[in-house]
Order: sequence, then structure tokens, then C-alpha cells
Amino acid sequence: SIIVNVPEVIYSTNDAMQLTYISPKCEQLYGYTAREFFETPDLFVKMIHPDDMERLVTHLRNVLAGRMISEEYRIVRRDGRVTWVRETALPTLDAQGKLKRIDASVFDITALKEAETALKKSEERHRLLIETMNEGLIVVDEACIIEYCNSKFCQMLGYQMGELNGYLAVDLLDEANVAVILEQFEHRKQGSTQPYEIEWRRKDGTNIPTI
Repeated sequence: SIIVNVPEVIYSTNDAMQLTYISPKCEQLYGYTAREFFETPDLFVKMIHPDDMERLVTHLRNVLAGRMISEEYRIVRRDGRVTWVRETALPTLDAQGKLKRIDASVFDITALKEAETALKKSEERHRLLIETMNEGLIVVDEACIIEYCNSKFCQMLGYQMGELNGYLAVDLLDEANVAVILEQFEHRKQGSTQPYEIEWRRKDGTNIPTI
């Protein structure tokens, strides 16, 4: 009853990789009935997306070697739709270490993959906006350590991208400007922001005024 009602497809095979059980949810995920899976032994293989086939061969070798695996890959459903799934397979070995059976679950993760893709696109657009803006941008943590600088800020100070990451921001300022930025930190902690002028020390030792 539990197996029938869980959202995953549950299946088992014997030591010859022949299907011995598959839950009714297979029709919902794959578009094929349990009977069709038994009548067509290579149906699982036929549904694997061609671009993921090579990776799934490694997956199978690991299972046959007695290792539990969890793998994400694409299938092509009966209706032609491409669906992302996550399969977890647990092999059972006999006393001699030979494969006895495989129990596996397959779960539809298409919605998760689509959300990840949308988030990645959003992050890429955000990063492109930051990198192409005409203003210098610097991000520091609470200890005033630089976590990120965009290309414009690095260009202004004469550094390469990533070269300033991990620096103390105050090392790029003289004493008077350190006092200014520390004061601004306190304002930010209290939720107050206001424009301020500050001079950064360039790599060549000269200062550049900014606002």
C-alpha cells in the first residue's frame, strides 16, 4: 500500500537485471503500463535521452559492482515529452558478493530542474548587469573583507578581476578615508544610507576620488 501511494516509481530486478516488480505510478511518469514494461524488457533503456545514455552506462556499472547510486537524467516519455528524473538504486549482494537483486526508485524532478534553470538565467542577467554597469561596485563583509568587485571598480583602481578578493577594504584607504567608511558602516547597520565621498588608493599608489 505504501509503495503504491508514494510519488516515486518503485521497481525491482533479479540478478539477471530482469524486472520483477514495478509500481503502478510508472504509467503516470513514463506513459507506459506495468504490463508493457514486463512485455518489453528494454523499455527502460529505450526511454533514456540519447545525451544521457553514456553517463547511465557508468551508473549501471556501479550498481552491478554493488554500489548504491543516485543519478539525475532525462527520459523521453511515451508522448514525446522530455522529463528529468532522479533515480536511486540499491543493489543487494549475496554471501559471495554477487548481485542478488536491485531495488530502485525514480522520481520526477522536472519542476526542480526548471526552477534551477530559471534561477541560473536570473543570476546570469544580474551578473551581466553588474559587470556592464558604468559604476564601480564593491561588496565587503562585516569584517570589511572584500568579497567581490566588479570589473569597473577593478579598472578604476588598476587591478585585475578577482585580484582584490580577500583584501581588507581599509588597506585601500588612508586614515582619513578609513574613518569615513567606518562611519558609513555604522549608518548601514542602523538602516540608514546616504551618499558620501571617499578616495581609494590605486595599485600605483595614487588616489582616485569617488562618490
